[in-house]
Amino acid sequence: TGVQTCALPIFALQGRRLPIATFRATINLVFCVSGIFTITAFLATDEVTWSSLRDCAVALPAMVVGAWIGFRIRGHFNEERSRRTVIGLLALAGLSAIGSVVFG
Repeated sequence: TGVQTCALPIFALQGRRLPIATFRATINLVFCVSGIFTITAFLATDEVTWSSLRDCAVALPAMVVGAWIGFRIRGHFNEERSRRTVIGLLALAGLSAIGSVVFG
């Protein structure tokens, strides 16, 4: 699923114990490059529909707000707190994946 795909590079980078600034920059690059390849693949295979474009348009404001909030609060997270937050979010992603399998 999408959650599992997103969690894999985060899990791999977290295991390397990178400083949080390096971790943040690396994971942003990974997701940016993978997003470009994904969009290109969808366009090349005619998988882009009006419905998917509408979903993107709806999600875009939430993404902008989330990025703005992230920039505002990241100064409040030291290395340890950042690491614990990432591990907690990975745990939630894992529970979400399990829940989607169990509850369909």
